Amino acid sequence: MVVGEQWVLKTHRGLRSYKVIDVKSDGSFIFEVKNDEGLVLWNRHYDSNYQILGTDYKILGDKSKPGAPWEKALNFPLFIGKKWQDEFTGEGAADITRTFTNMWKVEKIEMVETPVGTFSAFRIHRSFRATGMKQDRDQIYWYSPEIKIVIKMLHTGGHGVKESFIQNDLVSYQPAATDK
Repeated sequence: MVVGEQWVLKTHRGLRSYKVIDVKSDGSFIFEVKNDEGLVLWNRHYDSNYQILGTDYKILGDKSKPGAPWEKALNFPLFIGKKWQDEFTGEGAADITRTFTNMWKVEKIEMVETPVGTFSAFRIHRSFRATGMKQDRDQIYWYSPEIKIVIKMLHTGGHGVKESFIQNDLVSYQPAATDK
């Protein structure tokens, strides 16, 4: 990560921009996350392996629930066939606290089209269950090492509340400015 790098994702909650605002000598970094109105929602702290360390909320009542869940969507190094599992308790759909059990698998590398361009990406399948849910759910993440973010996410199914289809897509990428 490099200070100044910025990505914009179209989500089911509107546009979200992610900008690297700090990188420590140990490789940990901080994303500043803004909504489509330009308001800073939170700063999220990551370790050098892209695992969430914590979140500093800037706007109370934001519906994005950025503090939970703390799933381990990326587990470096990534390679085809890699599997891992995690479990956490957090607030899910309909503001219900649940215990989530996630099973992850890197299925393949494929070319993924986004409004920004076409990128080679790891296709990561997440199958998860949670207390109070009638059936397992699935999500697909596409992580591009080239631009260092999940460029697309797809979720189908419901949470025992209503059926849903959620898709996040990369709509903008701005590399950090370089000194000349």
